[in-house]
Amino acid sequence: MIDILNPKVAIFFMAFLPQFVREGEGPVPVQLLVLGFIVVLVAIVVEGLYVLAADKLADKIRNSQRISRWMDKIVGAIFTFLGIRLAIS
Repeated sequence: MIDILNPKVAIFFMAFLPQFVREGEGPVPVQLLVLGFIVVLVAIVVEGLYVLAADKLADKIRNSQRISRWMDKIVGAIFTFLGIRLAIS
């Protein structure tokens, strides 16, 4: 979910949302609330789809011996590289 206390997000919305507010179309605060609600609704749908896709991918990774072996080799290589780097420093 969008972090409300993140200053970058606040600056983005202060720059982005006002261009969609029309003075003659109703109260400005209500328009901003509706636009904010739409942003949150879209974020929930999109992030929900990300969660479902990640769940499917995680199941595939968990159930595949081939992928598990490759991941073990990659993690082993990373740890070996970090160990050598630590020994050198």
